[in-house]
Amino acid sequence: MARAIRVLAIHGIGHQEARKPQWQPQWERAIRDGILAWAPGAEVDVGFFDFDDLFAAAPLDPRVIGGALRELFGGLVWHGAGDLLGRRRGNVHWLGEQRWGAGMVAQWASDARLRRRLRSRLAAAVGEFAPDAVCAHSLGSLVAYDAFIWPGAKAAMADRTFVSFGSQIGFPAVRGIYGGFIRPFECRAWFHLYNPNDDVMTAPIRLADGRFQEIVTDFEQPGTGDHDGERYLAHPSTREHVWRSLALRGRRAGTRRPARRRAPDRRALLVGINQYPDPADRLDGCVNDAFLISSALQECGFAAEDIRMVTDARATARGIRQGLEWLLDRAGDGDQRVFFYAGHGSQLANRGVGETIDRLDECLVPSDFDGSPDTAIRDDDFFDLYAQLPYGVDLVAMFDCCHSGGMARPSGAKVRTISPPDDVRHRSIRWDPSKEMWLPRDLAPANRDLMKYPGIVTSGGARRIGSGVASRRLRDKDYDRIRRQLGHRGPYWPLLLFACGEQELAGEYHHGPIAYGAFTFAMVKILRERGRAGTPVSFKRLVDDTSRLLRGPDLGFDQTPQAHGPATKLNAAVPWIGKRAGR
Repeated sequence: MARAIRVLAIHGIGHQEARKPQWQPQWERAIRDGILAWAPGAEVDVGFFDFDDLFAAAPLDPRVIGGALRELFGGLVWHGAGDLLGRRRGNVHWLGEQRWGAGMVAQWASDARLRRRLRSRLAAAVGEFAPDAVCAHSLGSLVAYDAFIWPGAKAAMADRTFVSFGSQIGFPAVRGIYGGFIRPFECRAWFHLYNPNDDVMTAPIRLADGRFQEIVTDFEQPGTGDHDGERYLAHPSTREHVWRSLALRGRRAGTRRPARRRAPDRRALLVGINQYPDPADRLDGCVNDAFLISSALQECGFAAEDIRMVTDARATARGIRQGLEWLLDRAGDGDQRVFFYAGHGSQLANRGVGETIDRLDECLVPSDFDGSPDTAIRDDDFFDLYAQLPYGVDLVAMFDCCHSGGMARPSGAKVRTISPPDDVRHRSIRWDPSKEMWLPRDLAPANRDLMKYPGIVTSGGARRIGSGVASRRLRDKDYDRIRRQLGHRGPYWPLLLFACGEQELAGEYHHGPIAYGAFTFAMVKILRERGRAGTPVSFKRLVDDTSRLLRGPDLGFDQTPQAHGPATKLNAAVPWIGKRAGR
């Protein structure tokens, strides 16, 4: 007789399961029915791992837990990951539930002894029960991931399947505990079930590994949360992918590394916005910039079908986010990705721990911008998309905009910055009674240690778009220690090219009757000159040459382009020069 298919199920936050007294038989039925649909007559053995007593026995330090709660939940809900949690729901009952759940996550994150005990108990349970799969919900998925990720636990899941659902593993603050990077561990397969409607601090995981597969399990249920474990386990997509793989494991179904995709190895997303709703904010050359970059990239070997453009009314916050999803989807080692933005930039004052305004964030200004985080493309939005990219991806982001909305504009000149609405701008200024003037608030950098990292600019309390400062939450020594222990290099860092310095203005240039961004026009001119000469140029040299042309007597602009990123990428040759389509 064939051995039973064994599944070890791990519950989530105890408060969630307590609301469904019959959750265990319901989970067991969902698992059993899913497997039997593919292997009729198979014996299925479901066991349950419980950890509530370890939480109950752990001493509570209100000060430590409160600090972790603010760090993991309170600050992020208002500025960093707030859009993950609260875009669709705002009622007090829902928010209270999330704070309760965040308290348990905070306890887990802040109590090293508790985490060690959880790891030890789960390792023993896996060794004793010998499951074919470990299915972990919500907080249980954190317990499981924490048990399996460390080097000493390599053998625990070597030939087993891991299923995370309703999980906070990819939540930015939780990800920060592991040095900002979620890495695969030794296992047969890892299925991550993700419900975009689930608001209990869940998040997608962008992981490029042949053993990993994220499966969208979209459902909504009455009330709030959309977090029910049974609904995840019984979802048709779970049955199609997870239970099928487990039921046919003897034939190794579903365990092979997927074949290399046939998607192009180059993609570019180009955004240009001239037509803002307020006529006073409208620009002339941004759409021309997008077409200019597209022509230059095609001259350098990009295929026309691998370049997408979003302009004017279509360049909403949602439209740009969808474009970025496409741009970075399934990017692998050696792939080239280019993001170009021409339009207005701005700065938003954002809330940190304790709901206090603690910094300015640079942001891009979509066509539907109203001063709210939902209608801006912020550093956090961009970071969450690229942080998990494989290190071998070449991602270059170019920004022909500026963010110094309070600076005076040259008379009659159009510059690419916009001030947020007055009620939003009020957050970043203060009244000085002695001078009887409104002055900028003194906002400190989010994490001073990060000012020393290559590619991070935090001067004056602002964060350059794309730097991901808020999500790099560990201090130097902790960040380096975690990276060494887990064997990774931290979050992926792209190469960022800016039209001007943090306190400068990005201007428009009229090439005869045609308007362009001065930065874009000069950079493409340098690229084409190098391409005709067949001479390579590094990104750093490209930006330096562009700056000299911009500031020289022929153009005469008072702006200094900048490049930020890892030194290896700054000094690497621009990979597009000298290549032609079809090669």
